[in-house]
Amino acid sequence: MPTKDQPASAVIPGPKGSPLAWGQAMAKDALGYMLSLQKQYGDIVKVPWLFPTFQITDPDLVGKILLGTEKTNQKSFVYKRLSPLLGHGLVTSNGEFWKKQRRLSNAAFHAKVLAALVPMMQSEADKMVQSWKLRSGEERTIDISAEMMKLTFQIIVRALFSTDLSEKSKIISDALHEMQEYANYLFYALAPIPLMIPTAKNRRAKSALRRMDAVVYDLINEHRRQPEAYHDLLSIYLSARDEETGAGMSDRQLRDEVTTLMLAGHDTTATTLSMCFELLSRHPEAQAKVADELHTLPSGPWQAEDLKGLNYTAMVFAEALRLFPATWGIGRELTEDLSYKNFNFPKGATMLLSQYLTHRHPAYWEEPEAFKPERFAPDAPRKHHPFAYFPFGGGQRSCIGSQLSRLEAQVIMASILKHFEVLPVAGAAVKMLPRITLIFVGGVPLSFKAK
Repeated sequence: MPTKDQPASAVIPGPKGSPLAWGQAMAKDALGYMLSLQKQYGDIVKVPWLFPTFQITDPDLVGKILLGTEKTNQKSFVYKRLSPLLGHGLVTSNGEFWKKQRRLSNAAFHAKVLAALVPMMQSEADKMVQSWKLRSGEERTIDISAEMMKLTFQIIVRALFSTDLSEKSKIISDALHEMQEYANYLFYALAPIPLMIPTAKNRRAKSALRRMDAVVYDLINEHRRQPEAYHDLLSIYLSARDEETGAGMSDRQLRDEVTTLMLAGHDTTATTLSMCFELLSRHPEAQAKVADELHTLPSGPWQAEDLKGLNYTAMVFAEALRLFPATWGIGRELTEDLSYKNFNFPKGATMLLSQYLTHRHPAYWEEPEAFKPERFAPDAPRKHHPFAYFPFGGGQRSCIGSQLSRLEAQVIMASILKHFEVLPVAGAAVKMLPRITLIFVGGVPLSFKAK
């Protein structure tokens, strides 16, 4: 609330310039540019876009926005741009339709459902480990980002469809790659060319969509024909019924949710896992702590209950999410006026919330650039603001797959570090770019030494 010494509505600071210049600066180096704005103007910055847009790194305001309801804010225009790819899945939809889809999707992410996936995750991770052991040499230089991308893709495919899809897997993987490239274009383009116009980029995207849809609709039809033959996430989606209307999802809705989960549900986990191994390669004391607690795991197939002893492993993943959140920013559009302190934000304004900047905010984190998994110890006093850390968003629109990602990370880290020590590669440097998510340029080469 404004005090008597504060104006009812203060001018929000920010740079001058054109929308084109701001868009170009974001496309060139979004995180570097946003950091410079934060340092120069503070935690609430008005940026020169086509409509009122604000960069937010104030955790109190982040929380106020994320804890709001559909009546106060919704996904911003950038997510709407993705609808040609994702249709009206959870990432792109808003309002009552989103609420209905979220209710229908919740059953697929119940703790018991996710727990049942752990043995499959371990099996897929073990296949990868065994393939590494067949490589010659005491130490193997491996691009961990490429390996994690393949592994998390294989896991999400098996979780969704109960099968590895054999030759169809490559069709989906190649189509997803093209769709991801197109999503990155939509994310930064000042005025994207509509998909109906046959540019080379649009033709590639439409071809990828046709290939993806052919496989996905075929799988949906097969699951409908033989529901008793499948026990997977798609089966749960198919059986879900709205508690108010009793209706299930149409084939189109199923397609949108399945495609959304495949596009958004494996690369973000793969990116964070890659950084977990990169960080551990440079912090052998932390790697030793992970290795020490792996002795608690049984020799046979693991269950979710077995992972509860992997506290330090979970802490490493949490700290990697802090330093390198794959989802580095969130956009929200205000659906009503918002007042905060002595600032007023108009209905229709876009609020850009940056996990990357807020997670490293020196006012809320001790040694913000340092890798310190102990920050997230179960018995550690919570020193950070609850919305100085929001890798999976927050409030009712928090990521539905957050627990799946955490489980998967623990299984994969444990599977690899039981068999290998990870070491840095001399002269190798990791370069990341903020596209629709953080991506690697040139991979993440690491050395893996068999134990």
